[in-house]
Amino acid sequence: MASALDAPDAADPPDQPDPPGSPLRPRPSIETRLIEAGLPPLRRTAWIEIDTDALAANVAVLRRMAGPGIAILPVVKADAYGHGMVPIARALAAAGADGLCVATLDEAIVLRDAGVAAPLLVLYPVPPSGVADAEIRPHQSRVNHPRSPR
Repeated sequence: MASALDAPDAADPPDQPDPPGSPLRPRPSIETRLIEAGLPPLRRTAWIEIDTDALAANVAVLRRMAGPGIAILPVVKADAYGHGMVPIARALAAAGADGLCVATLDEAIVLRDAGVAAPLLVLYPVPPSGVADAEIRPHQSRVNHPRSPR
């Protein structure tokens, strides 16, 4: 069964080249890229690699699917699920995400201290002892607290 992702988008011209990293234009192997960069081969058979071009393409697909006026707020909590919260947050913000979601105030502070300026939504309640810190940070984090006005 075809999905909405299989159908061509009327706004995309048919002769537009595929974005880097797309399945139609695979990236060179990790071994090739290491050699080209003058780096030694990996000494393991498992590694993690994040394709920031694919992240940007995913944000664009979500934006098209959501339609106008709907905010795109990717979740980067738990160190972006082990992938590195700061670089992933930077890539998503650069790709046009409207903001980012984090679990805790501590994660929001890490992003702000790293210079990530995108709006942040703190998903877990901020303890009363953290509200002052949230308010004096040079940003506009949304604070979800049981006693916060809704």
